Amino acid sequence: MIHIHGRRRRPRKIPKSVPGNEMGAVSGSRPIDNPHLKFAIRWWWFVLITTILGALLAVGYLKLGPAPYESTAVVLVPPQVNPAENTLGNPSEVRSAASNFAAQAASPQIVEMVSRSLPARYRLTPTELMLMVQQRKVEIRAPTGSNLITIRVTDSDPAFARALADTYASVFVDDVNRSTTLAIEQRRRELEARIVAARNELTTVQRYQLLQELNNRLQGLRQQLLELQATYQTELQRQIQLSQLGGANPQLAAASVGVQTKWLQLMNEQQRQLETDIASITEQINTVQKAINTDPSSVDPTVAGALATAYSQQLLKLSQDYADLQLNARAGTLPLTKYGSASEPIPAIGLRLVLIVGLGAGFVAGVAIAYSIDTARQSGLIVIRPGQIVDLPARSWRAFGAAARALAGVLLLPFRLLIRGLAAVGRAVWRVAWLLVFPFFLVGRLIPAPVRAVGRRIPFTRKRSAVKPRVVAVERDQKTTLPVEVRL
Repeated sequence: MIHIHGRRRRPRKIPKSVPGNEMGAVSGSRPIDNPHLKFAIRWWWFVLITTILGALLAVGYLKLGPAPYESTAVVLVPPQVNPAENTLGNPSEVRSAASNFAAQAASPQIVEMVSRSLPARYRLTPTELMLMVQQRKVEIRAPTGSNLITIRVTDSDPAFARALADTYASVFVDDVNRSTTLAIEQRRRELEARIVAARNELTTVQRYQLLQELNNRLQGLRQQLLELQATYQTELQRQIQLSQLGGANPQLAAASVGVQTKWLQLMNEQQRQLETDIASITEQINTVQKAINTDPSSVDPTVAGALATAYSQQLLKLSQDYADLQLNARAGTLPLTKYGSASEPIPAIGLRLVLIVGLGAGFVAGVAIAYSIDTARQSGLIVIRPGQIVDLPARSWRAFGAAARALAGVLLLPFRLLIRGLAAVGRAVWRVAWLLVFPFFLVGRLIPAPVRAVGRRIPFTRKRSAVKPRVVAVERDQKTTLPVEVRL
């Protein structure tokens, strides 16, 4: 197809026609039958212009428009230190803790606390802030393989983005550290209470165990006292017998009586010592019994020894846990640390991405506009075959092109006047206005107004290539040409 645009053409000489085949192609050449290729050849310049224009608009929007900015705050999860061994904790545990803390940062409790802590000019409700989290305008994540938590805020206001990121990180770190400190204090109080309870249980069991031991010891002393008393009675009877037999040998009898007397005195002393020990043990038993009576808990004396061993081990374990807790508290290692302040706001969309989007949008828009105009032009074409004389009728929309040009001029007039008064602002408004009326201008320039004209015979000419057919215009009063399709 050939499109003859509605513009004035200078008359030219028509060479003699040469014979052609049925399709009008010269022998040895081949015409273009692909409509897509024809469309590309006709409109490549227009698509190129819109593509470049789309890229320029995208870059201008990035530089001058309300482009989104992002600011990032970083929270560090330091590895825990073992004070006893002076070593760092397991890195995998630290990374796992970072992931857990990142999930905790998006909880409604943290969101509500951040909402209350924002400055008055940036105040948000918890619902609005939660929506920002859900829409990923506030993104909290722990990068894989690191002990860091990043809080990234995206907003068109760079100051607000930085303030929100900084406030979110500060509130989150303070809340986690405060909760950890309270948990450590609660754990300390719990261990102290358990240590006191275990010590009391151990004391009670030890009292029963001591009472059992004292009773056994008292029973042994009493048995010794009975045996000593029996021995004393036996020795006393022997001394009496020796005194009775002393008449035959007075000297031997006197010596034997002296020895027996000393022995009896020694036995008396042992007996008195045993009685003293028995009295002391009895007093201890009474004291222990009074202490047991005041204790509400009761223990079977037969298992007191086993219970004492168990309670001793429990008390040792609790004491070790308490000592470790005290060492960790003194080390002062908090679970989270804010790693500086929030970063300077930077554009959230890179220049490369903006160029790609602008070029793509301009290309698509150019193809769409070109296709629309091309379709409108095709609807106004008339086919003239070789040797055919036709009458080109007038159309009801003959003044469409002129009306479109007039409308473009009227719309542009106020903006041209505005440019003269407002230099800087006027230039920007002029660009916007030109973009608004540019389609009308194109329609007015590219779609001519058909008129009635008498057809003429269309001759054929030899061409260098059949790919580019000859252009023929049907003129009327040297002013207007008609769109004519010549099938070669």
